[in-house]
Amino acid sequence: MSNTADLGCGALPRLEIGVDIDKDLRKLWLERFPGRPFIFADIRFLPFKDESLDELISVHSIEHFSHREVPSILKEWCRVLKRGAKLTISCPNIVQICKNMVFHGDDNGKEGYEVCFRLYGGQDSPYNFHKSGFNFGYLATLLREAGFLHVERKTVKEIGPFYDPDNLVAEAWKG
Repeated sequence: MSNTADLGCGALPRLEIGVDIDKDLRKLWLERFPGRPFIFADIRFLPFKDESLDELISVHSIEHFSHREVPSILKEWCRVLKRGAKLTISCPNIVQICKNMVFHGDDNGKEGYEVCFRLYGGQDSPYNFHKSGFNFGYLATLLREAGFLHVERKTVKEIGPFYDPDNLVAEAWKG
């Protein structure tokens, strides 16, 4: 078994271990994916030993935290990764969101809803509100400051089919 974790996994596991704070997901996870570990935890404080994981992925999770919290969260994620291990982050791309807003103008009907959804989150649960936004340069700087030596921007097609085409995707390797 690989030692990989999906942080803020929701009901769609992408790696071996699912980690999420939503207790309602535990039952769903165990029904859909028997035998795959689900850990109920706050992804700001991971219950893993130092340098114990081979890979982490975070899809639409980091934007749910305050920009003041993000640096310490990234340091925590770096802490649990082995040296040379990879972190993949996918989150809304604030630059693309702003471009969409300008392109569609202020009389944009349904497109306006999509822009607001990406900017502010679905707001259908206490965990689904966006508190921060990222462009690649800002995210890459935060990752380097957290202890990741190499950061690359990826395209959605390079990562997989479960990503929104307007997302920002970054891969970072622990130094």
